[in-house]
Amino acid sequence: MELEPAVWMRVVSLGTPVILDSGFWTRRRRDTLRAQAAALGVPLTLYALDVPHAQGRARVARRHALPGALPLLGNAVNVLWTRFEPLEPDEEAVRVPDTPAHDL
Repeated sequence: MELEPAVWMRVVSLGTPVILDSGFWTRRRRDTLRAQAAALGVPLTLYALDVPHAQGRARVARRHALPGALPLLGNAVNVLWTRFEPLEPDEEAVRVPDTPAHDL
């Protein structure tokens, strides 16, 4: 579930740090987020988790096996993956290396 921009922007404007746990899979979404943060005068840090497609599919499969998991149906993982736009060289981000610990 994604937090509505009006909510997180209000919380940030009150001086409370906010973590948005979202994919931000497109340059357009990341640029929008940057503009919103700049308009509020607050810092923004993006974290990039570079995961190979096969590893991503394996993680999704493991999550599907968990009780109460909401699975992606059919070919959804592959279709969604094609929509991902990697960070471009001019986009600042903290790169998080892929490690086996992320598979937990």
